[in-house]
Amino acid sequence: MANIAPRPPPEYVLEVFADPANIKDVVRAILHTIFFHRYFPTLRPSTIEVLDRLTLPYVSDPELETLIETRVGQMARQLSPTTSSTSTTSTTSSSPFTPSSYGSSAAQTSPYAPSSTSSPSSGRNTSLGGIGGNGAGGNSAGSGGGSSSSSSSTRGQLGVHFFEKRRRKGGGGGGGPLGWFSGAAKPLDEEVCWEKWRLEVTLASPANELERSKVSKAMETTLVQSILKIVTIVNRHKDHIPPITTSEANPFPYQIVLNPRFEGWGKTIGMR
Repeated sequence: MANIAPRPPPEYVLEVFADPANIKDVVRAILHTIFFHRYFPTLRPSTIEVLDRLTLPYVSDPELETLIETRVGQMARQLSPTTSSTSTTSTTSSSPFTPSSYGSSAAQTSPYAPSSTSSPSSGRNTSLGGIGGNGAGGNSAGSGGGSSSSSSSTRGQLGVHFFEKRRRKGGGGGGGPLGWFSGAAKPLDEEVCWEKWRLEVTLASPANELERSKVSKAMETTLVQSILKIVTIVNRHKDHIPPITTSEANPFPYQIVLNPRFEGWGKTIGMR
């Protein structure tokens, strides 16, 4: 009987605009919001002010904060107009934490109008003419001197992957009869991804005051949409969350990946 291929993990896509002055705050806010709903250890509620207008959840844990700051800084440097936009892949895994039951930090669902999903494009230069007056989804440039040949934007991605530990089928052991004695034994447990998030960030570098105003509005609009999308997803989609079957401090390891390669990871889930 043929083996049934495992179902790929759900993948949720978020899209935001940012300018060089606020890219770290925007990306940091989204990552903390994801972990606020997917980070199982007991947490003391904390908040952070973003763009001087939004109050968002914040995961106050030194190790996770360091991990997020590392990835945020790497993305900001990669997309900066003064640095190379060459794509690189980098991962950082989680460290153990204290376990707790899921659902202790539930949030209320709010209606929203989700933005469309675009194909991955890391480090690609694009025109700012697509920033319409209603946010980042416009198809034509604004009038009144809003376009400039020096205006540009670059794009990058961050991926957040959550895993569960499963007992490896067939147990441990090396690839041959001497594997046990040679120290080549495979671990008894394997990490299987059960959820993925992809954050697509467009860093816009406006050339004049009109474009700065458009980028600022697009930045706030897409950030709010992304936050509401996260809240909607975590409240609607819970059946795929694995049960906690380990006494380890952190039952669900995670990774934050810069410019992840998503080929072959299955269908992207879009909110409709």
